[in-house]
Amino acid sequence: MPMPALHVLSPDAQDLATAAREFCLTTIKATYGFDYTPAWHADLDSLTGPAAANHYAPANRGRFWVLQDEAGTVVGTAGVRCLAYKPNFIQLLQGHYPDFTTIASLWRTYLAPAYRGQGIGQQLNDAALAFARTQGYQRMFLECNHAYPKLQAYWQRLGYQHFTSGPDFCCFDRAL
Repeated sequence: MPMPALHVLSPDAQDLATAAREFCLTTIKATYGFDYTPAWHADLDSLTGPAAANHYAPANRGRFWVLQDEAGTVVGTAGVRCLAYKPNFIQLLQGHYPDFTTIASLWRTYLAPAYRGQGIGQQLNDAALAFARTQGYQRMFLECNHAYPKLQAYWQRLGYQHFTSGPDFCCFDRAL
């Protein structure tokens, strides 16, 4: 299987943004069993809105990557945004992070099943870490669903350390 092409999503690529959003929502439904919820998926909605409101826009110190196969089908995504865009975590993590503007967060790192286990996820993570460093972030945060211990072990293999949990989630981070 050929390696998918990696693209940085630009504000003028509305068709690709729409396809990436749909890929993420389909993956969420297949993996976690729940449908679109505006409060949970505002970042995905922001992909197709004005650049100033896009959580992953360059002006907001963010970036969103899209992987496409040879036919142009979206087969993977990843995004980096400032943790301050996740207000429900601010209260939970205030004791851990004194300044949320220095914390990058990794979101929407999804791969189609046929592309898993080939090192592509690690390449997305490496791109995200490199980008976050260029933006002056000090740490990379990510949230992982509590019900997926294999996924938690994967992030730990990539250097992330678990530091807190809630009823349905685990929080990990690593220094940049």
